[in-house]
Order: sequence, then C-alpha cells, then structure tokens
Amino acid sequence: MSYAKNIAATLAVSLALAGAAAAQAPLPGELSPQRAGSVAYLSGGVGEDEVQAMRAAAPQYSLRMTFAQAGGAYLADVHVRIERADGAVVLSTITTGPFLYVELPPGTYRVRARYEGAAQERNVTIARQGSASPVFVWAGGETDAASPAGTPDTRHARPCAAEPCERPHRPHRLHRPR
Repeated sequence: MSYAKNIAATLAVSLALAGAAAAQAPLPGELSPQRAGSVAYLSGGVGEDEVQAMRAAAPQYSLRMTFAQAGGAYLADVHVRIERADGAVVLSTITTGPFLYVELPPGTYRVRARYEGAAQERNVTIARQGSASPVFVWAGGETDAASPAGTPDTRHARPCAAEPCERPHRPHRLHRPR
C-alpha cells in the first residue's frame, strides 16, 4: 500500500510541476517581457494578437520604438543598442518584430539601430513622468516579391490587420496620424 501511495504522490507532484510550467508559458499573442540586467524590455508585434499584446503592455514602458521601411513595411531583426549619456550600454538586442518597448529610468539615452548594414542613431530623452516613441525608418519600399524559394519574405512583419490583405506576404502600411 505504501508503494501505491508513493506512486500517487510522485504523479501528483509531476502533474503540479507540469501545470505550473504551462501556466508560465505565454499564450498565443501573449508576449514575455525579457530582462537585460535591471532593464525590462518587450519585442514583437508580428500578427494581430501580438499587436494587441504590445498595445496593452505599452503603458508599462517608457521607451517605445517602431522600425519600418520608407514604403511602410514593418521590420524585424533590427539590431538595437541603447547607451546612457555616460556611454554605458543599457541594452543590446535584436528585435523579434517591429516594436521594441524598454522600461528605462528618466534620462538621456543614445539609441543605435542597424538593419541590413544601414545604421541610425537618435538621442532620446525620457522625462520623469513621460515616455518617448521614436520611429526608425529605413530607405526601401515595396517588397512584394517572394523569396527565391517561393516562400513569403519573412523579414517583414505583419503587425496590423486593419487593412485588408489578399496576399499574406504583402507588407502592411504604417498607420499615420490624421
């Protein structure tokens, strides 16, 4: 009888641990914040679910960056490096979607973003009760062509379903304020 109790206890513990791990795994469209030292950040925005998750999380982050091409296609795989005014690196990462949100204390930062060898640099100031939302735009435009293998060009994220899209690989336009 004690053997059966040991098996039952082991099974119960295993199921509890599996349930805890599943509860911590992000659901589709739910993004997991990352950490680099004391800095929390969130990257994503591919697909409507992730866009909604990014919008919901936005108020928690003081720096909210967007990456796109001049033609309106959103970009992923952008190398981003954020430095404090004294030159200390706060964050160095590669985006997984067109949005990168970072929680930074008030201050002035230098943001360096590089996409396919072309780099941009911006000085960003975050006020005590404020936030900053720089948009980085690279030259380029319509990239309607599929990759040589005949699969869609996955470098361009599809973060918004606000526009009808007859072809899934067609990049969507940035929504400009009216």
